[in-house]
Amino acid sequence: MSFLLILKFLLKLIIILLCLVVFVTVSVLFYPIRYKIKGKVDTENNNICVDGKVTWLYHIVSVFFHVKEVDIKNFDTDVYLKIFFKKKYFFSTEDLEEKTEDLKENKEVLKEPKEDSENSKKFEENSEEEIESSVTTEKNVNDNESLQYKTDVQNVNEAQNEKKVNLVTKVKKIFSNILGFLKRIKYKFKSFITNKKNSSNKNTSAVGKLYKKIKMIYNDSDFKYTYAFLKEKIILLLKIICPKKVKGFAEFSLAEPDKTALVTSFFTLFPVFYAKSFHIYPDFNAEKKYVLAEFEMKGSFILLSIIVLLLKVWFNKKVMKFLGKIRRVYNA
Repeated sequence: MSFLLILKFLLKLIIILLCLVVFVTVSVLFYPIRYKIKGKVDTENNNICVDGKVTWLYHIVSVFFHVKEVDIKNFDTDVYLKIFFKKKYFFSTEDLEEKTEDLKENKEVLKEPKEDSENSKKFEENSEEEIESSVTTEKNVNDNESLQYKTDVQNVNEAQNEKKVNLVTKVKKIFSNILGFLKRIKYKFKSFITNKKNSSNKNTSAVGKLYKKIKMIYNDSDFKYTYAFLKEKIILLLKIICPKKVKGFAEFSLAEPDKTALVTSFFTLFPVFYAKSFHIYPDFNAEKKYVLAEFEMKGSFILLSIIVLLLKVWFNKKVMKFLGKIRRVYNA
């Protein structure tokens, strides 16, 4: 009976563990990754504020970020990860300010003992020098009186000889400097011409090799297929990740009607920006550049859909063959 009870207990444990594994895999693959971004932009009053949140796995894992403009060049930013109730900061302006203050304090503390040690050393050196100078001065007074007459006579003779020698040496130096200067100019001119020829040959050879490699890749038979395939998959990935709901408005001016019209035409290429809940108001009459906007974006996507897209690319033989060719051409 005891053996059967142990078997039952083990079977129950195995079933519970299998259920847990299935639950975790299904939740990781099928539970949506949700994100929400809110923001306000007012360039006239220097007011920019953006808040965002990304949640996953029943709100167990979440990422938060906050950006707010303090000055024209300074922003308060906070980015942190939250797992259950534990927070881990990736980036925070407060932490950076504290670190910089601590570094400044440490530098000041390190400077103070150095100054004290330097002052003590200087004081000791000055005291030793004063004692030595007092002893030597007494000896030098007696010796200097006897040597003055001898030195005066020697100085007169040496001055006459030095004048003759200096004239000869100066003439020799002038001729040697002129010859050295001419040799340097000749050497620099030759090196400049050789370097120019070598650099031009290297540049032409490098550009030619790169052009040949690009031409080989472009003329390959699998290039068109891989380009079309990857383009289709990238568009699908953008559709999956793009926000599903967009609310708000945007009013802007670039102080010139041509530029404002060009920017508005660029925004109309994307369906997200001209949705019913989001409105764009270009100002063609304003003389100053400004942006006034409020927006809220919500979106969600499943991790399984991205994995399926990547697996389709990975198991496509033509695409992987072409990527292998690119590597070989690049390394050649």
